[in-house]
Amino acid sequence: MGRRRLDFGGSLSVSQRQKLKQAERERERQERVREFKRRERELVKQGKKPFYLKKSDERKLHLIADYEDLKKKGKLEKVIEKRRQRQASKDHRLMPHDRRDAD
Repeated sequence: MGRRRLDFGGSLSVSQRQKLKQAERERERQERVREFKRRERELVKQGKKPFYLKKSDERKLHLIADYEDLKKKGKLEKVIEKRRQRQASKDHRLMPHDRRDAD
């Protein structure tokens, strides 16, 4: 008839798998934050001054962990190259098309 729907890897649809992956990533992020807070509580018990993680620092920690995961999987170079290409495309699009005259 027309198009055939492909079933990738079992009984879950694509959107369901994406939701599961997203939930797993969120769990990992929460676990990282929990681990950081646990370490900080231990340091406070030892007499150190408490350190509260800002949202920006939390994002940096997650980004570092994501890049480390990509590096372990061997996909880091590919991701960086794709990002560079996207940024170059944006830069080319924003460049003025005509040169200005040197009046």
